[in-house]
Parts: sequence; structure tokens; C-alpha cells
Amino acid sequence: MSGTAALEDRLALVFTPSSRRAAVEALDTVVDEISASLVPTLDHTVAHTRLVWWREEVLRLVQGAPLHPATRRLHAEAPHTRFQRLESLLTAAEYHLAGHQPADARELTALFARLHGVPEVLRAEVLHGGPEPRLETFGLALGEVFGYTACLSEASGDDARAYARALREALARLAPSKDLASAERPGLIRAALIAERLTDHGLRSTPGAWRALYIAWRCARRHRLELR
Repeated sequence: MSGTAALEDRLALVFTPSSRRAAVEALDTVVDEISASLVPTLDHTVAHTRLVWWREEVLRLVQGAPLHPATRRLHAEAPHTRFQRLESLLTAAEYHLAGHQPADARELTALFARLHGVPEVLRAEVLHGGPEPRLETFGLALGEVFGYTACLSEASGDDARAYARALREALARLAPSKDLASAERPGLIRAALIAERLTDHGLRSTPGAWRALYIAWRCARRHRLELR
């Protein structure tokens, strides 16, 4: 995880209701463990073995008998979350590990939905206490934002300009719901911090800590500041 992403995640966690932070941190641990299988320097066989184990662990989580400390915490603190969605994340990770590349914009959007959108839907469900159709729509839209952010961070020239336009459009499509503020706020804060760095040609470096905190606070106030 880059320093910028780490700062954005820490600030989002600060403005997460304290009663749900442990569950969110557990979910983040699971997502990070799955994503760690895609580190380029990791041996391919080891990466594949990790993904196989996590697919089995997700099944155990869905069945109510997880083994990993993070999945056990999730089972205890967020029992109504649809954790079978993690199977889609694993499928996307396997797709990436196999070296496949999206053939067109439709496939790219589908990959974003699985690789970035699924964790956001689950995070919102953990915060809300269960599924809600609007949270699914919001989480998948947020996943598109983070997908284009990841692409833009590695692009240059015309590709960077194209991804910057796509990211700006994805940010504009985010449609939060006032009555779901506590579930959507952390994602909106991360999106606001990305929007602060976005230019027509790419991403600026992360703002200073105090500036980033002010942006997060302003976004939280806009979407009902509740830390209890």
C-alpha cells in the first residue's frame, strides 16, 4: 500500500463509528491478505496457493466456521454481511494472476466491480449492519473510482489524460444517500481525498497531513459527522 493510500485509509477509519471500527479493520485485513497474493515479486505457486486457501476460508466464513483471526472477528461482529461476495474478489485476483487483461471498457468496468467494488460494498454492509440495495450501487460506483485511480497512478501521456477524465466522471456519478451516511461516509472521504489530488493530466502528490485532515473533516460534516 502506498503512503498516500495508507493516509486516506487512516483518515477514513478515524471518521468511522467507533463501534464498527474493529469489524472494518478485520475486513480490511482479509482484503489485504487476498490482494497480497498479487504482489509481483511473490512466487506464482505461492500466490496461487494463497488464493486457494482464501477461497476455502471464505467458504468456511460463509458456513460460520472461519479459521483466520480476521474472518473469525468478522463472523462475530458482522454476521449479516454477505461475505460470499468475497468469491468475486478472489475470481478477479485469479484472473489478474493468470495475466489476463480486459479487452474493452466493459470488461474493465467488470474487473473494477470485482477487484475494487466488492470490498467497498462489503465495507458499507459491515458499517450498516447488513445488505441494502443502495449500498450495493454506491459500493460498485466507489469501486470504479478506486479502479481508475489505480490505473491513473501507473499511466502517463495520453493514457493518463484518458484515465483522469474517466476518474472525474466516476467521481461525479457517486450518489450518497443521507439516511445511509454512517455506512457511506468513509468511502466518500477517501473519494474526496482523491478528488483533491486529481488534475487533467494525473494525480498530484498527497496533500499535507493537516490539509488532508481538513478535507476529511469537511466531507464528514457534509455527510453527518458521527463518531460514536
